[in-house]
Amino acid sequence: MSVSNRTLLIGICFGLAATQGFADDETRPPTKTDRPTAPEYKSPSTANREMTDQQFTYKAALCGQKEIWLSQLAIEKSDNAEVKTFARKMVADHSQVSQQLAKIAQTKSLTLPPTNAFELAVNSATPPSVGGTAESPRGNEQRQADTTTDKDKPFGLTQIPQAELTAAKKLEDQSGAEFDRAYVTEICKDHEQAIAKFEQASRSATDPELKQFASDTLSKLREHNRMAEQLAQTVGAKR
Repeated sequence: MSVSNRTLLIGICFGLAATQGFADDETRPPTKTDRPTAPEYKSPSTANREMTDQQFTYKAALCGQKEIWLSQLAIEKSDNAEVKTFARKMVADHSQVSQQLAKIAQTKSLTLPPTNAFELAVNSATPPSVGGTAESPRGNEQRQADTTTDKDKPFGLTQIPQAELTAAKKLEDQSGAEFDRAYVTEICKDHEQAIAKFEQASRSATDPELKQFASDTLSKLREHNRMAEQLAQTVGAKR
């Protein structure tokens, strides 16, 4: 074969190989990087966690009411001097915070729960049963009410969780060291949840005054939480 013919044959082979390569590129399945990225999925439970100013105001007010109610009960029932001292501070501090929040709510036309909403809810809650399933008519009404959706409630607010009402109701029947442990356990849990709500509001509240209130109150809540954690070790509360 002459040199010119050999050169022509090599050129044809290279051309066929290149054509095949382009065909392979068109028919091969897309690699991981070629495939379009699916939009990030957010479950209903995590998609809309931001609270409105109204929701934060209402929940913060209920939280304050609960801490005052629990601590007033501790002042009456506890035999532990440290628990009583702590409870008095809780009543004084949360009363002050509640007054500050009430002033803001009034000027901003934000709705607050009734001043004794938590106490009324506890008094209407079904007492914890021991070894039985009997339920009072009022308890049945409460259970049915709890099945309503957030959309059916004012401002989309959830009711006070039944577990919190049950724990508060149980505290009324406890005494001595058992009461102290249960009270401090509840206070620790409440303050951890309150800190999370106030941190969120300090970042996302749309009203500047309400946002500043949430930010200013955080230091007090964190102080309460530190004190409660220390007291939990003293009384042997579950953490």
